[in-house]
Amino acid sequence: MTKKRMIKSAAVSAVMFVFVFMGNPAFSQSHDLARFETAKKYFKSGLQYFNRMQYLAACEYFRKAVKELPDYYTARDYLARSYKLAGYYDSALKEWESVHEASPMSVAITSKIDSLRFKQSSPETGFTDRNLVLFATYKSSSYKKEGFPYPVDMALDGEKNLYITSFTTGRIVKVDANGRISDVFQPSLNSKLYGIDCLGGRLAVSDFSGDSVYILSVGGKKLLKFGGSGGNDGQFHGPEGVSFDRKGMIYVVDSGNNRVQKFNQEGVFILKFGEKGEYEGQLNGPTDVAVANGKIYVTDTGNRRIACFDDSGNFIGNLAPEGLESPRGISLMEGRLLVSDEKKGLLIFDPGTGESKWINSWEKDKKGFTRLISSVADRDGYLYCLDYNNQCVHLFSPARKRYSNLDIEITSVDTAKFPVVAIYANIRNRDGTPLYGLDANNIKITEDGARIGNIYIDYLKKSLPSVSFALCVDRSEAGREYHNELAWLSDFILKKMKKNDSLKVINFNGDYWEGNRFDWSRRRALKAVKAADYGKGPWMRIRSGITIPLPSSIMPGAITYRYTLYPSRNRMKSLPG
Repeated sequence: MTKKRMIKSAAVSAVMFVFVFMGNPAFSQSHDLARFETAKKYFKSGLQYFNRMQYLAACEYFRKAVKELPDYYTARDYLARSYKLAGYYDSALKEWESVHEASPMSVAITSKIDSLRFKQSSPETGFTDRNLVLFATYKSSSYKKEGFPYPVDMALDGEKNLYITSFTTGRIVKVDANGRISDVFQPSLNSKLYGIDCLGGRLAVSDFSGDSVYILSVGGKKLLKFGGSGGNDGQFHGPEGVSFDRKGMIYVVDSGNNRVQKFNQEGVFILKFGEKGEYEGQLNGPTDVAVANGKIYVTDTGNRRIACFDDSGNFIGNLAPEGLESPRGISLMEGRLLVSDEKKGLLIFDPGTGESKWINSWEKDKKGFTRLISSVADRDGYLYCLDYNNQCVHLFSPARKRYSNLDIEITSVDTAKFPVVAIYANIRNRDGTPLYGLDANNIKITEDGARIGNIYIDYLKKSLPSVSFALCVDRSEAGREYHNELAWLSDFILKKMKKNDSLKVINFNGDYWEGNRFDWSRRRALKAVKAADYGKGPWMRIRSGITIPLPSSIMPGAITYRYTLYPSRNRMKSLPG
């Protein structure tokens, strides 16, 4: 959550927050009134800078107030807040510890100290609490043409970008950490993509219909292709799951041949293991593979079990957790196996202890999986579950991690429209990520022990209107001679943009195409404008009645404009959308 953003509303959560406003400063009777008046003057000056979010300047005045009156604890508290918001965590901790010594029973100060100490220590990671809370759902239909119909597998990179394979379209859809599609790429027009894994900026993707495996960059660039149809070494018959090990070796489930093949980073065949059957070391319609600590775990779907091999292909044993019916996807999380059973749901299984837990529904059994075929967990313990029938990804958060030990800081207080008082606050989880899904029922404000009512959280919807732009650039041959002026002319608009605005570049001649999707980046927009993609065809005269349609992705309620760059020096026309 940015500093200028009010508390964002979404789904209701079961948390109440207390903003504590400290009253008059506590100071000993021995201090004379003159020193107090001087300290108060410094405090008021510091508060003005604080509310303008100029935290270093605020620190200077709060320090003067504390120096004048050391037990002016309200000033010391604001000094700590300013230090923290300016990035000086050690200084903030020192000041809050001083306040805590004077008021050890203050829950708010204790919470601030605990939160700051946690931030300075090693972050807590992993799925330590198995109680899950639905955090978000990414539906293919909500992304329209860029969706992922009939998804079969997914993988995460180090930036929490999610890569989803769409079997029917043969596309890979890249979803960023905020749930927005940031890219779509397709290795081949005739592919039926199935399994996917990510390691070190590289994606391994299996093509079920093409009997091959692609190695791609996370940007979609094709780096390598290997395989071919057949049953010989290095050939496939319907490859499905793929997995990297830590060394970059690639394991591919050759489902039609009932085996797993291992390749090096260049796609060179190394070894194979498994054959059709139901006995030890044999497989029946395997679907996915996961690698950890020198062990290879394979979902032996037809035999309703997990087969385990070492990295040399030697059989170790079979795992048959109770209730397993149709295991499809498999991945690892802190030494545990995440097994996606398309009939039963998600199995979290510890191969060392045999401990297991099934998850197939949530929200008091009102919602559940219809056909779960893949699950992955990120480094912070968030769980992504791919439901094939519903064509969506459910994102779950550990309940304890979402709702406890929150980091709450007031960054500014705006009294310009008094008696309306706007409080700008950052609310984050312990790991520093923003907490979404709050509404007015989750906020409790008290002042001098009295609760303040009539709270609403849509203040910024009126205060910060956004604007969406479409720059329509003439790319006909007649416009080529004006190419150098295009970026110069466009920059007049781009310099006025703010981060809550968005811009799209549309090129046109005999046809039209996107040069840049809607976003706020001036650099990306200029790069798109500077592209010299000129071709044949008359330029489309918007002022003569031909318009460039804008997509429906523009923010509801936003002001929309179309700007057309004509092939005439310093000439621009604005058309309201």
